[in-house]
Amino acid sequence: MLLRIRKGQVAHKDFKLNDNFIIEYEHKEAMHPFDVTEPKRRFVPSKWERMKIFKIKKALREGRMKTLEEKK
Repeated sequence: MLLRIRKGQVAHKDFKLNDNFIIEYEHKEAMHPFDVTEPKRRFVPSKWERMKIFKIKKALREGRMKTLEEKK
């Protein structure tokens, strides 16, 4: 089976690749979740994310926390 896959063939030798098969799923019916036209500038972080960022900024200013460059 591995040799057949490496050659670019179907893994199982009894499988018929060119048989007629029915596609049951139409791609036009479902909308892709990333097809949203909303721009990135409308993204507003949550209250808790904002508070966490303020804590990190304050710790950096006071010297309680160091950046990676300062640690080196």
